[in-house]
Amino acid sequence: MSLVEDLQETAPAEQAAGARRTLAQRLAQRNRLRAERAERLARLHQRPGDAAGPQATAADEDGAALEDFLRALTGGLRSEAPAVQPPPGAVLPFQRPAAKAAPEAPAAASPAQAAPAAAAKTAPDLDRLPGAGPGLVWALERAGLRCLADLAPLAPEDLAARLGPLGRLVPAASWIAAARRAVAEASAA
Repeated sequence: MSLVEDLQETAPAEQAAGARRTLAQRLAQRNRLRAERAERLARLHQRPGDAAGPQATAADEDGAALEDFLRALTGGLRSEAPAVQPPPGAVLPFQRPAAKAAPEAPAAASPAQAAPAAAAKTAPDLDRLPGAGPGLVWALERAGLRCLADLAPLAPEDLAARLGPLGRLVPAASWIAAARRAVAEASAA
């Protein structure tokens, strides 16, 4: 007799009783496993000095002995390390240095005309270049080009040389043309 025939011959009530029995066995097994896990977690979270009586193990005693040895070696536990403060005005490697004040220029014809030209020359506007993201703007600034006015007088070969290996990847000619247009617009305005 095959397994299929055997299942077909058994009454549905007998099949349900078997299913209940296996479900009860599974639930009992799950409860046993949960109890074991809870017991293991309790042992893990127990401090070495807290273990007492028959539950104290050699590992707990070794841990306590190690803590005593370390206290004797270091002269006790230190509370907190003193906070390290950088010297005032220090520039960390990931920070940009503060812009230095430009030397006094000779007096222009009118201060209203000199202010926009100076602002256009020193404003960090490299992000206006087509296709230049933050990484390329950072590379340009690292190469000493802080604004479009610094980029305009360069030749494409000079820009590629300043950027090093990255210079082969950038559209230097179009960037320089865009910088020249922006500088011309700023000076015309």
